[in-house]
Amino acid sequence: SPLCPLLYLDWVFVPNIVTIIIGFFLLDLHDRLNSIVPLQLTLQSQKKMSQVAPETTVIVTGAAGGLGKAIATAFLEAGANVAICDINKERLEAAKTELSSKFGDKLLARVADTTSDTGVEQFVKEVVDQFKRLDILVNNAALCDTFDAAGTCSKELWDRLINVNLTGPFLTTKAAVKVMESEKRGTIINIGSNAS
Repeated sequence: SPLCPLLYLDWVFVPNIVTIIIGFFLLDLHDRLNSIVPLQLTLQSQKKMSQVAPETTVIVTGAAGGLGKAIATAFLEAGANVAICDINKERLEAAKTELSSKFGDKLLARVADTTSDTGVEQFVKEVVDQFKRLDILVNNAALCDTFDAAGTCSKELWDRLINVNLTGPFLTTKAAVKVMESEKRGTIINIGSNAS
C-alpha cells in the first residue's frame, strides 16, 4: 500500500543555523497505529561559524546522544559555547570525549538530573561561571512513554514521565530565566511530542 504522511515537523531554532526536519510516514494505511517508522532525519548547520557571536552560550539537556547531541554539535559548529547535560554518565562521557576533541573548551558536559531543583541550579551556575552568560536553553531531555492504557499504566511510570517531560523543563526554564532576566536577553526552546 502507498505511503502516507503522518507527521512532518520543520524547526528553525535560530534563524539560518539549525534546521531539523523530521518526517514520519506510515508503512501501511491499514496498520496506522503499529507501523510507524522514521523515514527522514536531517540536521543541517548552515553558514557555520558566522551565524552566532563567539560568546553565545547554549545549554542542551538530554544531549548525550540522539537529537540533543545533534543540536549541541550544530551549535558548536556555529561557534557557540555549549553546555550539555544528561543522566546517562557513560553516554555523556562518550559524547564529551568526541565533542571535546573537536571543540575543546567551547564544551562543558556534566551529569545532571533535570528533575532535581538543586541539580539544575548547580548546573546552570556552573555554566554561567565558566562561560559568563547564558543565551539559549534547549529543553530536550525526555522519556518515551510505553503508551499503556490509563487502566494499566502504573503510578510509578506516570510520575516518572511527568517529572522528566514536564517538571524537568519547568526547573531548567526557571533556573535559566533567572540568569536571562539579569542579562536582559535569552531564548528558551522546548522540544516535545505527543508523548510528552
